[in-house]
Amino acid sequence: MFAYSKIPRHPRAALLVTLSYLALALWFGFGGLFVYFDYTRPKSPNISMGQVYANNNHGSIFYLNRTEEVEMFGLEGCSLATIVVTGVLCSRWKISLNDPWSDAPPYDYKTVRATYKAKDVESA
Repeated sequence: MFAYSKIPRHPRAALLVTLSYLALALWFGFGGLFVYFDYTRPKSPNISMGQVYANNNHGSIFYLNRTEEVEMFGLEGCSLATIVVTGVLCSRWKISLNDPWSDAPPYDYKTVRATYKAKDVESA
């Protein structure tokens, strides 16, 4: 069902996977709310309802009130902030989301290369 069908072994990896799914859900929530507002909100400003904040969806302009504007762009901001936090934590903790279940520490290319060179010298 999901890309990650088993629970990551490392708690930090589990947190990063959870944050990734949260960011994805927030992003799709923002997109869905944007399209919903595009289809249901007036195409001309309605001053009596406070719908004076113009938004453009590929040429289709719709107007929102301040609360709707904050809700919609708040979802977008939270999504982007979650993506940034996840990326920073991935780089600081040296955990790859491609395989968060491996217990192997991040490898150092020079160490791995030196190991293979040492094996070549021994076998010669």
